[in-house]
Amino acid sequence: GVQISENQATFLHLLEPIMTMTETGRNLYSPEGHYFKHGDLLVNPDLANFLEELSRNKDHSFYQGFLAQQIEQDMLGGQGLLTAADLHDYKVYERKPITTRYRDKLFVTNPPPSSGGSLIIHALQGLERQTISSYEPLSPQYICAHAEVQQHIEEARLKWGMNGSIPDKHFTRGTTHISVYDGKGNVAS
Repeated sequence: GVQISENQATFLHLLEPIMTMTETGRNLYSPEGHYFKHGDLLVNPDLANFLEELSRNKDHSFYQGFLAQQIEQDMLGGQGLLTAADLHDYKVYERKPITTRYRDKLFVTNPPPSSGGSLIIHALQGLERQTISSYEPLSPQYICAHAEVQQHIEEARLKWGMNGSIPDKHFTRGTTHISVYDGKGNVAS
């Protein structure tokens, strides 16, 4: 198992409604009826078995073998849309990231067809035009400036056709993504 760090506990607290939405999630994150907190030991034998299988068979098992079949079964059980055929047909496309400068920092993010990076850059450019640094954090002026930028982002999202609808036989919902970058230049996503 893994002992829950303070940062992990913070994220788990934010994600509690999602992590405990299913019986499987409750069994994993709320054993014996209490949700994990800093210092608790998280034991996930299914994840350990998955990682061991992945290390033994490299990507073959994940994209074509046992793990692909298991992922498909888990998806079917949870009304998911990912299939073993999707994993088999998956291709990596390397694209040049898109960048912008924000308050003399370089921001690098995902290019299209992902919409998130473009929207974040649009938001940062909107914030750059604001005098937010002169506002007290969480003051009415600060909140209004952020709300104005968010409204423009929503309008841009709708204008660009990112309305969240799911056309027949296509899965286009967005995802939540967290990236971590350290002082040595290591990045994990």
